[in-house]
Amino acid sequence: MTIAIGDVVRIHYHPPGQTKSFVEGVVSRADVMTEPGRMFVIDVTSDIIYDREQPFRPGYQDYILYEPRQDFLGRIELLPRTEEAKPKDVAGSPSGLEPELKHVAEQEIAPEPAQPNNQDASRGVGTVLSALFGRRA
Repeated sequence: MTIAIGDVVRIHYHPPGQTKSFVEGVVSRADVMTEPGRMFVIDVTSDIIYDREQPFRPGYQDYILYEPRQDFLGRIELLPRTEEAKPKDVAGSPSGLEPELKHVAEQEIAPEPAQPNNQDASRGVGTVLSALFGRRA
């Protein structure tokens, strides 16, 4: 089995039985040499242990051995790639946001009114600081 960067994989923790335990993710590194053996790294998208989804931190990575000591047939499963990574075209969006976006783009943005330069405001900060530290300006 050849695993490449970007592949979507499911790694089963134990042979199939009454309960399922596996981790799913996208391969981010394909060949990592470590002391236990050759591994690949996945960015975890879901983690199921004994038919219950487990919480995990966003960005969590898992290191998977290509050939662990207790290997079994079907442990690594390649899944079809999802279309989530592709950016969606606004014109083809079913939400109907396209007319709204055009309307916003056609509007003119009014310039902000100029604020008067108040030297009293900056002096107020100095008086507050002098009041806090007990000094007179």
